[in-house]
Amino acid sequence: MKENEYLSDEELMQLIAEVEEHDMIEAPFYMKHEILQRVRQESVVQRAHSAKIQFLTFSFKVALATAAAVAILLLAPAQFREMPSVADKEQTQSETLSKKLENRSYLVSEGLLNFSNKVIGKEEYKYETEKEK
Repeated sequence: MKENEYLSDEELMQLIAEVEEHDMIEAPFYMKHEILQRVRQESVVQRAHSAKIQFLTFSFKVALATAAAVAILLLAPAQFREMPSVADKEQTQSETLSKKLENRSYLVSEGLLNFSNKVIGKEEYKYETEKEK
């Protein structure tokens, strides 16, 4: 019989009669347990793999945010400089170096806080939408 041919009516009736006359071969008693165990293991492995991918993605995002923060720290002092007025010049001259650093670091940290809040907001939204699915 060829692979794509169907059984004729006579052959089908003969097959049914043979099956009814003889006992069918039974699967081993442990087979169901093994199959279920393997399926559970595969689902655990898939979940672990998915968790690893999520962790790596999150780690990449954190590293990227850290690199952006360092870049902002290096570039921010040039960006936040303003043209001082005459009164500001006198005040600036009287300020100490530590006061200048404090002011600039405050501006930078405020910018980083706003940036990180935006990133976290996006992550929370993404998590919530995945959770709903």
